[in-house]
Amino acid sequence: MPQEAEMTEDNEICWVFRFAIESESGTQVPRSMPEELFEHIIDWAESRGMQVGGGYRKPRDSELIPGPIFEENGKSDKTDP
Repeated sequence: MPQEAEMTEDNEICWVFRFAIESESGTQVPRSMPEELFEHIIDWAESRGMQVGGGYRKPRDSELIPGPIFEENGKSDKTDP
């Protein structure tokens, strides 16, 4: 039976990600790009004996905030809804 990692600030049962991807120029992103990213994420996780739950979707109208997510200085001026 595999030994369980001790729960600390560095070890958790799972890690949850919530992020958006967008083009730097503000142009529309083709569906093939998040599909490709998700495949890389799944391959990476499975190669390390982990699973990925969840997925991706297009944003709801209420989530659309015009402009780039991050400004050139790398800082976000937008808050989570």
